Amino acid sequence: MLPGQRITEYHGWNSDWDQFASTVDTLIGEAWKDDRILKLRSNMYKRGTVFQSTNWPEDFPQQDIPDLMNLMKEVPMGNWNQTSSFVRYPLLDEPHLYTVDYKGEAWRMASIANPELTLYIGISLDDYQARIRNLRITYFGALVIVLCIIGGGAFWICSRALSPVDVIARTARRTSSKDLSQRIEESRDYDEEFDVLISVINDMMDRLETSFHQALRFSSDASHELKTPLAIIQTEIASRLQLSESGSAEQETLSRLLDQVDRLKRIIRSLFLLSQADAGKMPLTLETYDISEQVESFSHDAQILAEGAQLTIEATAEPNIEVEADRLMLGQVIQNLISNAVKHNEPGGRIAWRLYAEDDWAVFDIENSGPAISVEDQAQIFSRFFRGEASRSRDASGLGLGLSLAREIVLAHQGQLLLVSSEEGQTQFQLRIRRAR
Repeated sequence: MLPGQRITEYHGWNSDWDQFASTVDTLIGEAWKDDRILKLRSNMYKRGTVFQSTNWPEDFPQQDIPDLMNLMKEVPMGNWNQTSSFVRYPLLDEPHLYTVDYKGEAWRMASIANPELTLYIGISLDDYQARIRNLRITYFGALVIVLCIIGGGAFWICSRALSPVDVIARTARRTSSKDLSQRIEESRDYDEEFDVLISVINDMMDRLETSFHQALRFSSDASHELKTPLAIIQTEIASRLQLSESGSAEQETLSRLLDQVDRLKRIIRSLFLLSQADAGKMPLTLETYDISEQVESFSHDAQILAEGAQLTIEATAEPNIEVEADRLMLGQVIQNLISNAVKHNEPGGRIAWRLYAEDDWAVFDIENSGPAISVEDQAQIFSRFFRGEASRSRDASGLGLGLSLAREIVLAHQGQLLLVSSEEGQTQFQLRIRRAR
């Protein structure tokens, strides 16, 4: 803008324009024709063009400074006769700036006028806009890189700061009732606050492990110590029962006592097995045998149990399905499922089971008619000593340990025992044991 003002101030309409190009080169720079256009027009007579750069586009629109003619009238006439190129002409007004969109190309123009000449000078904005776009892309790329570096640094710092929390979480996930020996590893890299927390948690785990093992030891010792006196009591009652008079009140009393002793022995045995399962030491005698034959043998026992309640049994079993398991323990699980299907049925109802092979699994599905298990009871069906309302009202002899012990036995075999569904008229359980390789 300043070179344009100097051109307008020092040159009149009758200047030596042959030397003007070199003057412009001096004022603006030799490379001004690359992105600039320039035009001088006389304000006198016919207002013709007195100079025009070679790159001035044809029919390029230009704008005069606002109210140019009135501004010229305000200039004293004496100044109009001063045509020497060495006279310093005053500018009529501030430069008039505007933007022209010419054939899809944007130009930033300026109009500067003295009493004799008007200078139109412009610069193409496309190159500058391209530079701005490139600069914006560069800045944006640099910003993305900086943000990635900052984000990566923040993640690294947070990971370092929270690494003790990850260690605590991993240790907590590994801790279970079967393995309470897990402890959080201490490190000098942790902050003092985490060191205190880790120490407190490890002390708590020490106390829990000690208490848990004491409870397991008590359960195991109590079960073991009660076996002998119960066996003596059972023997004495059985002997006395044989000597009592048939049909007497003494015989009835002794029979009830014998039943209760037998019930107590089953409870103690179940608790002993559960305590061993909690310690991860359930005794299993694994062997490879045909579970199809075992299930077939239970069909005869189930027929005897079902006759009194007039139940219909539908049993199918694929032959030659072999598993590697404890025959007695797994048989106890299947018997428990069949027994529950009989006890929690309805008069004239049905029981159906099916044994089949599915990939690497031996699957035993059993379903029975009868009332549905409530949603609340379904959530606790495998809990110890849990008996639903329906169970208590129909059969008071249950221990509430059958399904929980069955599940522990199945888990010790790395299998699954599931309540598949229970709705009015049908309840289904499923046992899955891996087949022998």
